[in-house]
Amino acid sequence: MKKNKYNGNIVILIGIYFICFIFISTAYSFFSEKLDLVGITGFSSDVIKEYNYDYILQGKWQHENYHYYQYTINITYTGTEMIDAWQMNVRVPMTTIIDGCFGAAECTLSDTILRITNAHWNGNVSNESIATTSFIIKTTVSDYELDIISINFYKNGTIVNPSNPDTGEEDTGNSGDNEESGDQNDPENPGSSIEPENPDDDSNLISDIYADLSVKNYWDNTTQYDLKITNNSNIDLVSWELKYKVPEGTKVAGCWGANYVITENILTLTGLSWSQNIAAGTVNESVGFQLTTVATAPVTIELDSFTGVNSNHEDVVIK
Repeated sequence: MKKNKYNGNIVILIGIYFICFIFISTAYSFFSEKLDLVGITGFSSDVIKEYNYDYILQGKWQHENYHYYQYTINITYTGTEMIDAWQMNVRVPMTTIIDGCFGAAECTLSDTILRITNAHWNGNVSNESIATTSFIIKTTVSDYELDIISINFYKNGTIVNPSNPDTGEEDTGNSGDNEESGDQNDPENPGSSIEPENPDDDSNLISDIYADLSVKNYWDNTTQYDLKITNNSNIDLVSWELKYKVPEGTKVAGCWGANYVITENILTLTGLSWSQNIAAGTVNESVGFQLTTVATAPVTIELDSFTGVNSNHEDVVIK
């Protein structure tokens, strides 16, 4: 009799244990699912970005014990705030040395972080315009790939987008040197272009300077152009600006001898520190660029305006 009672208690205990096991398993599954959902929601909110970028590996070479890398990055801000400055943080190898930095007021290294701050004329960026910066680093690492950690945008010194960048897409296409053009834009309005004070006044119109654009090569949807600027006048140009009408959706696949920006289907080219001076009686043949368009190449583009500044610091209209 005692044995049967003992066996009955064992059965009851096993049943209670089994019920508890089912309850705990069900509760665990339920809360695990809830935790996973919360994690997904948080992650989704983190990937909302207000900018994107693409980049070009302009060159890679080796000298002695160092490997050199030259990158150009095109930045587009997609937010609604009016931006007047930006700062980019790039992860680089520990052995990195900065060999060049263009379109920037400051490039500094802190351990493995390269921090690039825009030049005053290169701060305004929006959906309609692109800020371009370029840098050259040398390192003992032979397989470095661009690693942009973040790009922060500012309005009157206050950050407006504490978020991470979209994954950058490497833009193929050859591209040459890209240097900071210096103080050729209006310092009171960063990012503004050179505009004549009175374009209807014939006194500042020059007719003996020519900008000849020709198609050098083309393939698929990419057209390569060569630019030849001839100065047959008796004045020296200390800077110049060319604007071309381009099809909607046009992107610059490469550019050498000039800074560039595309705003509202207008490609604007300005001279670099070494290419913006065109003395009287000389020719500048150092500028060229590649455009990728929706239409099949070759694509013909139309000159919109040609302006400059002479050695007396006077604005001139060139036709």
